[in-house]
Amino acid sequence: MDQSRSLLALTAAIAADNGDGVARVLRTQLIETTRFDRGEIAVARPLGCERWTLTAEATPLAAEDLVMRVAASREVVSLEDVSQTDAYPRTRRLLERAGQRALLALPLNTAGGLDGAVLLAQRHAWAFAGVSLNRLGALVGMAGLALERSIALTALERELARAREASVAAGRAEAAEPLIELAVERDTLAEQLTRASSELAALQDQQRQSLERVQALEAEIERLRREQAATRRQRRRQALLPEASAPREPSDT
Repeated sequence: MDQSRSLLALTAAIAADNGDGVARVLRTQLIETTRFDRGEIAVARPLGCERWTLTAEATPLAAEDLVMRVAASREVVSLEDVSQTDAYPRTRRLLERAGQRALLALPLNTAGGLDGAVLLAQRHAWAFAGVSLNRLGALVGMAGLALERSIALTALERELARAREASVAAGRAEAAEPLIELAVERDTLAEQLTRASSELAALQDQQRQSLERVQALEAEIERLRREQAATRRQRRRQALLPEASAPREPSDT
């Protein structure tokens, strides 16, 4: 699946399910992009982290010491070999307990979404050395935005349900006004998300096209350099040819 479709698929997964649909779609896309043995989404909360597992194991993969660092910096953290680092001791203990040696932590909030990280781990050290962070970063950033909207939509649906119950219990027309306001707020949120996802997909296309143009220009420059080098080598060879190889003029005798 190309990047634009991947971003739109994350948008389409938004529902009043507290982010479960977004997590499932993100898991599928990550599997198509890179290999990992364990994975989870961790969102920073005041009293810890809210988590969605991307693999069968439900135990936490990283502690708050790492999740908070990634959320605050909005930068990728890569632990190529957890046995060789003391930077995040609580996370290191969790990874060692899970039998994982390499960890890749990508920020969720690069597109304005929730503070947190997507965490991918492998049993072998240096397993993420050749991974394309540009594609992963775009997916995870969009997932953070979609997850935020999904959680907000879930909260709105719950408020709508409570307002409906209140309206039925009260039996008065005034009680329906909060219900209408919540419904309008929900629809506005969905429209904003659709517009934001379309703009992000268009931006990703522009970046891809710009990269392709730069690569084509670099290839053309390299071709011209090779041609110039070949021309210089040819001229040097011609300059070094012995005079004896040149045709002689006939003598007067």
